[in-house]
Formats: sequence, structure tokens, C-alpha cells
Amino acid sequence: MIPADVPGIEALDRLAGSWAGLAWAVLWQSTLLVGAFTLVSRALRRSSPGLRYWLWQVAAVKLLLMPIWSVSVSLPATAAGDDGPGPARGAIDRPGRSFEGPTTGPAPFPISVEEGDQAPIDSARGWPRLGEVGWRTWLMLGWGLAVAFQGSRIVRQRRRLDLLLGRARLADDPGLVALAARLSDRVGLRRPPRVLVVDGIDSPFVCGLARPTLVMPDGLPELLDPGALRSVLLHELAHLRRRDLLWDWIPTLARVLFPMLPAALVVSARIRLERELACDQVAMVLGGQDAAGYASTLVAVVGRSSAPPAPRSSARAPIDVPTIP
Repeated sequence: MIPADVPGIEALDRLAGSWAGLAWAVLWQSTLLVGAFTLVSRALRRSSPGLRYWLWQVAAVKLLLMPIWSVSVSLPATAAGDDGPGPARGAIDRPGRSFEGPTTGPAPFPISVEEGDQAPIDSARGWPRLGEVGWRTWLMLGWGLAVAFQGSRIVRQRRRLDLLLGRARLADDPGLVALAARLSDRVGLRRPPRVLVVDGIDSPFVCGLARPTLVMPDGLPELLDPGALRSVLLHELAHLRRRDLLWDWIPTLARVLFPMLPAALVVSARIRLERELACDQVAMVLGGQDAAGYASTLVAVVGRSSAPPAPRSSARAPIDVPTIP
């Protein structure tokens, strides 16, 4: 394994051992956690989606705190000799000389080294061979790369959103702006968001924690009848009223910190589902549409294009940027 004269790699391997134990604890405990919350969620299937949303938010918070409050269970022991340096050896002389045997056990005896024999390489003079790095270290490095990738993904898609908003324009339809203001008051917002119109997207979305913004696809208001347009706006404004732009960073952080954890993916997906169902419920109740009428509205919005353009991925979920469709 790691030579004793490579302290940096030795320290990294020890750190990876501690990390692997913690990762194992998070893996099995998060699996039990998701199973328990799934049972509770099924028991609440007749309750409001808003209640189930907060149930899964609690699960996401527990995931984030799990590395601190985990129960330690050791990993299965590895084969002997896999970890740690071998027994200490005595000094090795140059060819033609003799070197001492093990420093423990019987008394040392001289062993002749032929001129053609090659002495072992002193690993302190260079970087150790890749085979000397433990599997736990490689696993920890892979996790670090995955976390860095998720973080860079958010940054890239934030830039894509900025480019999208950069070519948007303020809505010049006074009827649309007035309708958004009236519905904002109806859902309980203190002030209406600014309304932008942009081409190249198929679905409306909201974004901006400091300055809430409603972004509408160009041509969508003309495509929908007044009742359908009201339901679409109510759905988006409900996201602002529920502060989804803020709370959805909780599962986002869980997915960033645990990119290879199945429980984080399940919890994030359930939160997105219950979030959309909760906003659908608000839109149907305040908009006066029944389930069939609201479903027709969704089909009309989604059916605008069978192949969503690239910018749409920037407006899907807070794993991309703090936006909500």
C-alpha cells in the first residue's frame, strides 16, 4: 500500500478511510429514511400535496444533516495486507554491499546483493505509483469530482438563464400585465412580479429571489383562452406565494453534496412532484377549472413544441438555477 515515506498520500488514505465509513453510514441510513418516508407519504395520499411536499422537505433536511448525526457502522474488513505499510525494513545498501534483514525477529544476517540486481525505488523521490493508492481514496476523489461537476453545472445554467433573460422584453400587453397583477393579489403576493416575454421557450416560469419575475413565452397568451391563461398564471404565481424558489434549494444542495446517492435523487424527485401538484391545486381552486379543463390547458401549453429548445433546461428546476416552471 502507501509507503511510510510518503506522508501526504498516507494522510489522504487515512482521510479516505474515515470518509468511506461515513459514506457507508449515510448510504444505508438514507435508504431506510426514504423507505420510511415513502410509507408515510402513501398513508397521506388523500391529503393535500402541500402537506406531502413539506414531508419530503423534512426528508431532504435530514439528508443534509445525516453526515453529522449518522450512526457509525464499520465497513466489512478487507483482506490482510490491503491497508497500511508492511513491516519496517532495515537500510538497503548499494549493489555489492549487504543489507540488514528485518529489524525484529532473529538477529540480522548479511545478505549479498549482486551487481546486476536493482535496488527498490525510493518513492520519496517522486510521486507514488497509482497502484499504491487505496480504493477508498479513488472513491473519495470520484465523489469530489461529481460534486464539482454539479456545482459547475449550476453556474453554467445560471449563465444560460442570464442570456435568456438578456434577450427578453417587458410585456407590452396591458391586459396581460393587469391580469398578472390581479391574480398576484388573489394568491396573496405583496406585490406583483415583473412580466417578461421571450421567444425560444415553450413554458412559462418564474425566477429571481430578490426580484421575482414571471417569464412568458412569446405568443402563448394569444394561444390560450382567458380561462386557461388565468390558470397558467395562477400556477406560476403560486410558486412565488409558496416561496418555492427559496425552499427548493434544500433538495438541490442534497443532490449536489450526494450526487451518487439514490436517496437524494428520490427525495428531490418527490419534492418536485408534490410541488407541482400543490400549484396545480391552487390554479384549479382559484381559477375555477375542473381537472379535465386544467388537463386540457396543460396539453395546450406542452403541445406548443414536441422538441423543447436548449434554454428550457435553464428554467426547469433549482438544480439548474433558482427558477421554477
